[in-house]
Amino acid sequence: MGFRYDIAIRSTHKYAVRASGDVARIIDRPDGGVALLVIDGQGSGPSARAAARDVAARLTGLLEAGADANVAAIAANQALASARAGQVSVSFDIVIANAAGDMDIARFSTNTVHVLRNDAWHGLEANAGPGGRRANAEPDLFRCSVADATALLIASDGASGSVFDRWIASSGGVANASGSATALFDEVICDQSGRPKDDVTIALMVRSEIPAEQRFEQFDYQRDVR
Repeated sequence: MGFRYDIAIRSTHKYAVRASGDVARIIDRPDGGVALLVIDGQGSGPSARAAARDVAARLTGLLEAGADANVAAIAANQALASARAGQVSVSFDIVIANAAGDMDIARFSTNTVHVLRNDAWHGLEANAGPGGRRANAEPDLFRCSVADATALLIASDGASGSVFDRWIASSGGVANASGSATALFDEVICDQSGRPKDDVTIALMVRSEIPAEQRFEQFDYQRDVR
């Protein structure tokens, strides 16, 4: 028996600001697992995007090389704090999913993160704060074992609000990552009259059991370029 990790990402920029400070990445791991990154640069616009992309590039290199979530988070925070003298902060969440069904999470973040346990969403604490503020800081660490949680949801600051809270309270589960991520994202954007007040990113990872005899991969990607 093996595991399938179904990941869906929905994202948009702040209204009238073309450059988004939110960055999301899906990364192949050397052991066959997968890593999910959600990064939210301070503010919005080109400067936020540049800072977020710098952190994304550093984390991607570390995770592709096999670094664990904790090591990668500490290294990225240290590099950002040193380069920007603590004057620029970037929230980032790292999720590593492995062949045993575990999801390891490291956070320097103000993003909202929930895990699905027994058909109810439970929020994870955010004590470390965003990355880049202090050198030698430690991230918030969590492990969701195969028996502990079946899905994980990350939302950047722009998705927070009453609509998001109601969805979390009323959702008893997820049929699939794509459909659930789209439904939540559409509700958040509709509540803001189609004019987001901040960059908005929603990332949903759903784990399910599959026969282990054969490995299949499926990739869907969409981007509007204007």
